Amino acid sequence: MVRALINAGERSARVLTLAKLASVGLSMIWGFAVTYVFVRALPAEEFRAFLLLIAFNNFTISAEFGITNVIYSRLRRYWLGAGEGIGVEQGDFRHEEIGVLFLFLTSLIVIGGAVVIGAMLLGVIRTQMPAIFLIFFFGSALNILLLLAKRALAAVDRNLLWELTDIARRLAGLAALFSVLEGLSLLASVTSLLLINV
Repeated sequence: MVRALINAGERSARVLTLAKLASVGLSMIWGFAVTYVFVRALPAEEFRAFLLLIAFNNFTISAEFGITNVIYSRLRRYWLGAGEGIGVEQGDFRHEEIGVLFLFLTSLIVIGGAVVIGAMLLGVIRTQMPAIFLIFFFGSALNILLLLAKRALAAVDRNLLWELTDIARRLAGLAALFSVLEGLSLLASVTSLLLINV
């Protein structure tokens, strides 16, 4: 039943557009919410260090250099040609490529985490809350792997499936974030964000 509804939605431009708009809207709210919550939950010095952490996080995510777009293009050509039996014979795409890219992106996250830890040890990022900062970094950096999932699903015409998943993920993340203002510890909140992205 659910699969049938999603498949029907995939063929509807209106449904896809509404889902995309909702996802983009939640993404914009998320950017505001992170600043809104953390500026209230952290002391001024810690918040300045947090902004530096955000910069490290953004650099890590941008370090994928658009490779996920390349895998989208190659998988898309394979998907469109599979029905005619030309995708495999032409050797245009191998499923192992996604696995290799997954490992590459995972290594970027690990390297980024190592750089953040090094920055903390060297005093570049001065914080009394290293656990919170590291958990937030890894939870956010996992978006680079989610980007791979998004591109792969889009290549095989599963855009709505991704958008619905992303909407649910962002709503859960916003709930965990704003719960800090109601008394939830920041450590519990960022741990929830990490688990949501996993």
